[in-house]
Amino acid sequence: ESKKNIIADMYKKLDKQKNKTIFIEWAIEKVIELWNNYKLFLSTWSSTIFAKDILEKWNISQYFELIQWSEEIPKSEKHLEIFNDISNDVNFYNKAISIWDSDMDEYFAKLKGIKFINVWKDNKTIKNINIKTL
Repeated sequence: ESKKNIIADMYKKLDKQKNKTIFIEWAIEKVIELWNNYKLFLSTWSSTIFAKDILEKWNISQYFELIQWSEEIPKSEKHLEIFNDISNDVNFYNKAISIWDSDMDEYFAKLKGIKFINVWKDNKTIKNINIKTL
């Protein structure tokens, strides 16, 4: 079986799990709070269908300038390059703040010189992030 078929099958299985996914109310509030002060971009390992459906279900997709999923372009520093291009800001990497939960996300951010906040290690949850200190 080809690599593309394996990946497609994996995403189909993940997509079936989307109805079990919930957002905690304060997470939605935090996205809106951040959106009031920043342009938001979302890079996800999830598939297009999964990410769009979840974000639309919880009515927060409109807060993101772009949502970059991973079926066509696997999550990597390439996602950050796409965000940089869309931002039209020559200082994008210097101004950007990456808020994520994995060591790989931190690695990608540091490759581009982006300030990184590890949600689970630094702040316990996204709720604890104080935008005044960003």
